[in-house]
Amino acid sequence: MKILLLGSVRDAHLNRFINNLKLADKTNSISIDVFDIWGVNEKNNRYIRDLYSVRLHFKNFLYNIPVLSSLLHIIDYRISFRKVSNQYDVVNIHYVTDISYYILDIIKRRTAKIVVTPWGSDIYRIKESDKGKVRKVLKDGYAITYPHDRMKYDIQKIFSLGSAVFVQMYFGSETIDSLLRMPYNQTEAKEKLGFAKKYIIVCGYNRVPEQNHENIITALVAVKKRLPNNTMLVFPFSYGICPNNYKISLVSKLMESGFEYRFFDNYLTNEENALLRISADMFIHIQTTDANSATIQEFLLTDTVVFNGAWLKYPLLEQHNQMPYIRVDSMNDLSSKIVQYFNGSVLVSVSNECKEIINSNSWGNRGKEWFNYFKKISSI
Repeated sequence: MKILLLGSVRDAHLNRFINNLKLADKTNSISIDVFDIWGVNEKNNRYIRDLYSVRLHFKNFLYNIPVLSSLLHIIDYRISFRKVSNQYDVVNIHYVTDISYYILDIIKRRTAKIVVTPWGSDIYRIKESDKGKVRKVLKDGYAITYPHDRMKYDIQKIFSLGSAVFVQMYFGSETIDSLLRMPYNQTEAKEKLGFAKKYIIVCGYNRVPEQNHENIITALVAVKKRLPNNTMLVFPFSYGICPNNYKISLVSKLMESGFEYRFFDNYLTNEENALLRISADMFIHIQTTDANSATIQEFLLTDTVVFNGAWLKYPLLEQHNQMPYIRVDSMNDLSSKIVQYFNGSVLVSVSNECKEIINSNSWGNRGKEWFNYFKKISSI
């Protein structure tokens, strides 16, 4: 079974996908190639057989001419993808962009099964000018995968897709795998991360501005007197794209606030991520959009108190008539909800049923499901 993935080999999520797809392959029956859409040509995963990437084919100065640059990039995509000469049982597109549209006709000559896997931000933050192109990719695919019904509905609505084939598939979480094996309690985890005797509030989970870090800081400053004196704010900043001065701006606000704080700028291992989840007393999750709830599930599994934007809906986690997190109706509502929590007027708990659902989302389980799905459609 030959699989070609379109995505970024530098992306941690895609690498976890590759790793666990191969770990589920007990008979070594699957080979995985990758076409890197961002031009990376360095193979960093031992499970990737062949790595192809977008290359530039023209003089550098030509790419500085606005209209011409766009045309040249399209030609680059097509020339580069033509070097992918193999036939594949499945081509799986991760993170849907206009790049896939520009090479769609060539992809169709490489496979009869195009599986499109939107990640969330590629759908929810799409430019109006790109909607028609992405719609064509989605419409022409063999199937579109989605993690929950809300995202399926949104894809259908945004792109006017009535007859497309949708298949519910989930990304797993290696951090959940680590949490299930982790022997440390909260006190021990805090000591290992240098948080001993601190009340830890984790603010978002990556460095992109859409995590609304500034709003979180503003809300916490407003209720600082209600928080424990030993409060430390923690910002996971190990991945994501942000403006050059973004962190500087946040640090300035934090210094003015008087809060003790810490940024995790470097890549965190699965064990370190698990320790951070166990250490956290509170996790604030009010990013603008989110389709993949892996991070919030990891914090819920450790009984961390989670504040979640009401616009970020996770029906799978809410289906047992018990809200596992405190819902924040708007950015301006965060301060009052924190006060209500410390007053004891807002109660929250994670049910055993919810934890069972979260446990099922380990990559150990989800990797097998993806492998079996690819195996099934390859035989049709």
